[in-house]
Amino acid sequence: MASTNHRKRTRPVPLWTITVEDTTGLRTILDAIGAVVSRVNFRISRIPDCDRYQLMFDGTDQSKTCCVSARLQIDSIKLHGISESELYLCVDCKQLQILLDTPTCAHAVLSMQYCDDSKVYCALKDMEQSSTTEDAEFNTYVDEQIPIEINDIEFDLKAELDVSKLREMIKKAKKIHAEHIRFTISLIQDGLKQISLITFQVKGDAVYTQTFAHETARDDSGSLCVRAASGGECEMPDVDQIPEYDAQFPVDKIDAFVRILPCRIVTTRVKPAMPLMMMYELGGGIASSSSGMHSTLKFLIAPINDVD
Repeated sequence: MASTNHRKRTRPVPLWTITVEDTTGLRTILDAIGAVVSRVNFRISRIPDCDRYQLMFDGTDQSKTCCVSARLQIDSIKLHGISESELYLCVDCKQLQILLDTPTCAHAVLSMQYCDDSKVYCALKDMEQSSTTEDAEFNTYVDEQIPIEINDIEFDLKAELDVSKLREMIKKAKKIHAEHIRFTISLIQDGLKQISLITFQVKGDAVYTQTFAHETARDDSGSLCVRAASGGECEMPDVDQIPEYDAQFPVDKIDAFVRILPCRIVTTRVKPAMPLMMMYELGGGIASSSSGMHSTLKFLIAPINDVD
């Protein structure tokens, strides 16, 4: 009888393992990143002055017109004999999205283990169904691009925008073949009160404009805050003046970020001739409440010149 030789498979040696409890936040980040790049290059970095780590991503689209910056705190990390400088991960964004595209993602914990075979092994465990787990195995890639650094920008205004109203204007823009959406902010003094007028406008086969009037305020840092949302108590002032802020942006770029937001209000920072920055604070995971640190997602979009 002929003998059969069985080759024993060598078990990959783990280099590091991370655990993320905020899988909903990670899926939101992946959805935003997927609108900009096809592969996601995460860096894993220690949070300054804190014994915790975070997933970091900073990247731009090919045209350099928009940028995604994300920070997601890691709930646990294990290093298996390597230094912190070696912690990075480049994978196909779509494959991670497929893994997290499940109804149980909201109450699941994700474990990601990177091994010496240049693969990452994932386990998605439903905390409400302890008898079930979902595993995945991904290839990793070498990303030779130097990570971009987003410098701090001193913005003039903080604007809170109603996501549902933005979606309404984006929907109209697509129907009338408008490529750009215009934002304007005007500040009007009404006695002791200051009123802000914010407009969203799209122009294609027709022109549609939404205008919001709200009393301005100051946040804890002293920044001037304006608001574009329904339900304001101010009456629409009958004035016509040059706006303090007037810029237009590609509809598809605004849509790429707004459509994935699971919130009613998105915070933006604006300054003339500077990129529009939209910010969303992610929640969940045990690390999100530690040391005042937060997981965040930022989307920067360059304005379009009138001559473009």
